[in-house]
Amino acid sequence: MKRIMAVVISLILLFSITGCSTDAFKAYREAREKTSGITQGHLIQEIIIENKYNTEGLSDEDIKELSYFNQIQSKMDIVFKEDKGNTKIISRNYFNLGGLGFDSAFYKDKERMYIKTPILGKYVVLDEFLENGEKTDIFGDRDNEGNHFEEQIISKIGEIWVGVLKEKDVVSGKKTLLSTEDGEVKATEFSIDPSEEQIKELMKEVATLLSANEEFKQMIALVYGNNKEEKIETESIFQDFINKIDDINVSGFKYTGYIDIDGYITQEEISLIISNEKAKSKEIKESNISIKIKNLSIEREQAFDFPDLNENNTLDIEYLKGGMPFMLEGFFNKTEGGAK
Repeated sequence: MKRIMAVVISLILLFSITGCSTDAFKAYREAREKTSGITQGHLIQEIIIENKYNTEGLSDEDIKELSYFNQIQSKMDIVFKEDKGNTKIISRNYFNLGGLGFDSAFYKDKERMYIKTPILGKYVVLDEFLENGEKTDIFGDRDNEGNHFEEQIISKIGEIWVGVLKEKDVVSGKKTLLSTEDGEVKATEFSIDPSEEQIKELMKEVATLLSANEEFKQMIALVYGNNKEEKIETESIFQDFINKIDDINVSGFKYTGYIDIDGYITQEEISLIISNEKAKSKEIKESNISIKIKNLSIEREQAFDFPDLNENNTLDIEYLKGGMPFMLEGFFNKTEGGAK
């Protein structure tokens, strides 16, 4: 169940990042392309997922474990700058799973990556992991244009998203003023109303895209275990998800976006309900999903305050085992079944 949720959450996050009259559709498509090319700025993304499960025949222990996922909340506050491949990112993250809340942070300074761990408050370097004695970059190789695999995926998902939409699905609304940290911003409101069939088509195409990407599957394996058995199971997670798409119902989809006078999408609000009447015991019967995204300080210089790492404030992954909430333990089990 947690593994299926990993795919669902990953898809939602990627949809939100990617994400009429002929004029409205063209304006949205151009704004989506321009927004995806932002090289520096401040991004705030909030997600709330409320789940209902089929608990028939489950033990009290099983129901308690599922309760951690009844409501999933996350907030990511990110400042970033891309300068000729020398990426700088500070992402301050908050997660709440069933009332259990924790903070963490992700840092990328050129090729160096590390996280500030929740609870312990110390740092773990993520530059590379050792597997079978060989160096492995968890973010994969760059393509010919210098993009990491996640940038490649987001670009492809954007193409799929726009390709699925039809001109009649995108409607331009009223002119309005948005209150932001940059002050009041003039914007045009857009709404998107795809059909259930279009949303399912999008989900299938993106799931198929991700299932063919070895680096993305490696990320899933990092979070939910990394021994050989888990890797084989990871292969089946995507196919199980794709097979279930035909059984689900998608309703209440609502997308509202705001495009500023410079042609950037500055704010997005997305909501939808996914339900499955055929859900088996321990499976999700209904998910109510809400996403809010804000693009701030677009193409303005950002301040980066990277911590100084030393032996007193850093930890080896091994030291983190047993000290994390159970839903995080798998991330730090990378070395089990592999390099010691």
